[in-house]
Amino acid sequence: MNIRRICEKDLERLTDLERECFSVPWSAESLRMLLQDNFLAFCAEDDDGTVQAYAGMMYVLDEGQIVNVATAKEARRRGLAEQLLRRLLEQARQQGITFLSLEVRQGNLPAQELYRKLGFSFAGVRPNYYVKPRENALIMIRSLLD
Repeated sequence: MNIRRICEKDLERLTDLERECFSVPWSAESLRMLLQDNFLAFCAEDDDGTVQAYAGMMYVLDEGQIVNVATAKEARRRGLAEQLLRRLLEQARQQGITFLSLEVRQGNLPAQELYRKLGFSFAGVRPNYYVKPRENALIMIRSLLD
């Protein structure tokens, strides 16, 4: 797997991953935001150049928020999300980001486990944050000062 920054040519594949992974997927236009200066986004592509996963975050000053992490169904449980998130954390530190947050579905236990492994901790609940199906979001945070 090759981990690299996303680029314009990836947007169609990212849109496909969004539809595969999320009940309310981001549009290609929404994903285009990941190419802006206040966003960091990386993808994992296989040897054929097919993007199998991506992760993105937005940031303002020294605070960042992980906005999406998506992995193709056939590529799950291979550590791609962890590799992408580790790259995001590394790059965030280089950008001077000191604090990260994210939301995760209350029922998404594998993602919560991964985030805890990467040093995130529970900070609160956003009731009924997700739709299709309606579900609470857990807020998780991490300091990058350690």
